[in-house]
Amino acid sequence: ADPANNAMRGIFFRIFLVAALGAALSSALQLENFSRNDSADTKPAHSMHLRSGAARCSSARSLAFAWSGLAQSINSAVGRVFGACCRAVCGHCDGKNQAARGYQLLRRPTLNRGSSTPSQQRPGLGLRGLLPAGVVPLDTQLDVAMEQLRSKPTDLEKYIFLQTLQDSREDLYLAALMKYTEECMPLVYTPTVGQACMQFHRIARHTPRGLYISLDDLGHVREALGNWPERGVRAVVVTDGERILGLGDLGTNGMGIPVGKLALYAACAGIHPEACLPVTIDVGTENERLKADPAYPGLRRQRERGPAY
Repeated sequence: ADPANNAMRGIFFRIFLVAALGAALSSALQLENFSRNDSADTKPAHSMHLRSGAARCSSARSLAFAWSGLAQSINSAVGRVFGACCRAVCGHCDGKNQAARGYQLLRRPTLNRGSSTPSQQRPGLGLRGLLPAGVVPLDTQLDVAMEQLRSKPTDLEKYIFLQTLQDSREDLYLAALMKYTEECMPLVYTPTVGQACMQFHRIARHTPRGLYISLDDLGHVREALGNWPERGVRAVVVTDGERILGLGDLGTNGMGIPVGKLALYAACAGIHPEACLPVTIDVGTENERLKADPAYPGLRRQRERGPAY
């Protein structure tokens, strides 16, 4: 209620708007030149797995990278201005709080840039001391990631590696899909995703990836949706796990399908990953093997086919 504090908040809010708009304009001006340079090394899409999307993959690749660059520029601007505003207006943003903010940023796959974060941006983002001092370009990290991927002995191991990458560094994951589309697409989606879904409860990572809405959530679906952290969702893929790629009823293990489809939408159609939401509706399963498996995390009951469904 202090007029002086209100005036200062207004000043810093205007600074924030100018910084964000400036970052957006800078990224937009670089888009045309980036697209021209990027188009020279575009790889052809895998015809079996991309079908009609193949013709759009090249231009979409540039669009997705442009989205990533724009988001990164705005995020860095927000980090710098937010830090200054918090210290000047609130007066309680000490080193501990700064480190906690940076630590949480590194744990968020859509924002984490890891060691590719420019050194001059790190203090404003609360990352000082949370990363090694050197800056490793995204292209170099991609080369290392592909080297690791190619060292895996089976397609399922390669799938697990790519999903782990998605759960920690979504920019690096999408860079792999866009630059090495023909090599990675069969691992992210068919045919490998079918094998992954059959064993999904045994290979699942701990990073939240999508929403699980079950019969137990009747009357609380809005609450479940509200627990998803992103507010700009524009693309939702839903499954109830009953028929997965001709493999039958896989219950909540079917989550691999929405996750895989949305990865294609992000990599080949330029949809920002924060706008994507995979959803599994758990109404039970007819798969007796899964219900008898102590590691299966879904409802252990016959599939609901009545009004409750």
